[in-house]
Amino acid sequence: MAEIHAGTNGPINFKTYYNGIAKDPDVGPTVTIFYEDATTGTVLTANNTDVDAGSYFTYVPISATTTYKYFYLKIDYTISGTVFSDRKHYLVTRPYATVADIVDYSGYGVDTVDTNYKTYDEIMSAERYARFKINAFTGQKFDYVQKTISVLGDGVDVLLLPERIQSISKVYENDVLVYDSTSANNQVTLKVTDTNYAIAIDKGAGLEVFESYPYQADRPNAGYFNNGSKYSVEGMFGYKNVPIEIYDCTIRLANDFFHQDTIWKEKYVKSMQTGDWNVDISPAAFTGTGNSAVDRMLEPFVANRMVVI
Repeated sequence: MAEIHAGTNGPINFKTYYNGIAKDPDVGPTVTIFYEDATTGTVLTANNTDVDAGSYFTYVPISATTTYKYFYLKIDYTISGTVFSDRKHYLVTRPYATVADIVDYSGYGVDTVDTNYKTYDEIMSAERYARFKINAFTGQKFDYVQKTISVLGDGVDVLLLPERIQSISKVYENDVLVYDSTSANNQVTLKVTDTNYAIAIDKGAGLEVFESYPYQADRPNAGYFNNGSKYSVEGMFGYKNVPIEIYDCTIRLANDFFHQDTIWKEKYVKSMQTGDWNVDISPAAFTGTGNSAVDRMLEPFVANRMVVI
């Protein structure tokens, strides 16, 4: 599945082929967009690049990348009497730095005559390269999505979560709704802890830790999450805003994407010698992102996956 950045409308490029050769269709291709699991779609305008045979591009409605998580394009065309129907699936992704940011801060040209010109797709690839490097190094993603995560209670007033949570919407205990942020009749008040990796019972005056949760008729107050009960926490997970360090590291790594030494490191080249000079790459280049400055900036964001048994 390909990617498209959230809040953008493309362009999305595609080619039409006949017998493995790029070729313009008899009549311009018909492009239809289908949102998520919809069975009916909307026809989009297909534009010919007028450069290479069979090369087209289209723009999607801005709502496609602000309202939906994914969509696909159905591309229908006919060449020499043969009917073709292609599909291109797209995942709407939050970039850690926009194409415009990378172009501006890296000084890339925006005109095809510029010697340092980079295409939109090239910058997209560089951002994706940087984002994947950062995710792999830190062990977490810096997106912001609504989801539900299930964990087991430990018999204490704090419920640890495997992912960072920003806000709580609902909480279910063993599939029974016990908290709803939109309700004024909740018998318990929950809050996100300072670390953002747990939720806690916000105990009022006189509430004792040993009292049970959820509520029972003879116990009007709650003190802990029952040991062994399954709690499903629904809310916004991730980072509401991309941390400035992640943003900066993305631009640095996206710039590295276009450097030749990146190719050496990706091929595990530890040293190279030619003529009167030689290159010896630090072993750290193969255990981190490949950029020592970026590795240092990302250290505080590395998720601790250690489990004590």
